[in-house]
Amino acid sequence: MLHLLIHLSNRKDFDRGYTVVEIMVILVIVGILCAIAAPSLLAMQGIAKLNSSADNIRTALEVSQFQSIQRKTSCKVYIPNNSNQITNDCLSLVNLDSGITVTTTGITGSPAQVIYNKNGLTQSNGTIIVSSNETGDKRCLEIKAGVGLIRSGKYIGIDCQITE
Repeated sequence: MLHLLIHLSNRKDFDRGYTVVEIMVILVIVGILCAIAAPSLLAMQGIAKLNSSADNIRTALEVSQFQSIQRKTSCKVYIPNNSNQITNDCLSLVNLDSGITVTTTGITGSPAQVIYNKNGLTQSNGTIIVSSNETGDKRCLEIKAGVGLIRSGKYIGIDCQITE
């Protein structure tokens, strides 16, 4: 018996591998884990696109406000409804991610226009709603007339709930 144990401990089994059943079990487990994780990853990607697009719109508005002060002239930002492109007088075109739709409420003009005067102030008052077609989530940018203040938050129901 002792001789057998010594013989087995010295033996190198390089030809021993996994059986087909063991490999199939591992593949099934990996497949189940992927099926569980995939929807969460896709939702995270959709939310990241939504946040990125909302941030790009906010940046475009803030840069236009800054440019109007710097150039001492008015700058207009055009926000067409159901579009993924924002144009403006003082900047180049801002393209948003695919699967993102922008709508406005309370902002006048067709397309909606946010106009900053030479002092960086605006008479525009309303909400820009950024929607993800993939996840159904919405973010909003609320513009206050007079000072040109831009606040952002989540759009829930019919209301912009400011988070900052």
